[in-house]
Amino acid sequence: MASSLTVTNDFDKLGNNMRGEEVVPVSVASRWYDAISAGGPGVLDAATITNPDTQIADASRSIRNTGGRCSRVTFRLKRPTGLTITADAVLVCFGRTTAEDPWQRLYTLGGTGTSTLTSTTNDITDGTSVYTDATLEDHTFDLMGCTQFLPGVQQAITVSVGSTALTTIQAKLT
Repeated sequence: MASSLTVTNDFDKLGNNMRGEEVVPVSVASRWYDAISAGGPGVLDAATITNPDTQIADASRSIRNTGGRCSRVTFRLKRPTGLTITADAVLVCFGRTTAEDPWQRLYTLGGTGTSTLTSTTNDITDGTSVYTDATLEDHTFDLMGCTQFLPGVQQAITVSVGSTALTTIQAKLT
């Protein structure tokens, strides 16, 4: 949930006392960072994740805390140049407000519960790494007021040329 700044406005344009409030949403935009660390996209959590506490257990995953400063998380795949991908990673994301709350499945802005990080010939490269395109509809999950999230892999990336050891799944908070 995004933070907010409340500004009290006691009078309307005619000078009448309205005792109203204007609320201005405040949000952060983070840099891209590794939400699933090196090699993690090549590790399957479960074909259908229904219990994040027991099924998302690989060391490359961890619960991420937003501090309530954002309302969305977008994911992309980062891979070394030269990989030939035979199966794209499929990601699912869960959220909660506190450690005492149960997890809830989060959905993309397109309304799906999973996100396929599809590699194409048009992916962006910096000469060392290649990054999949990230769209709002397909790769951005609404945090639905959750301040913690946990991504999991429902289909691991596989390659016919190269190794998945240096692949990561990156996240950007907005």
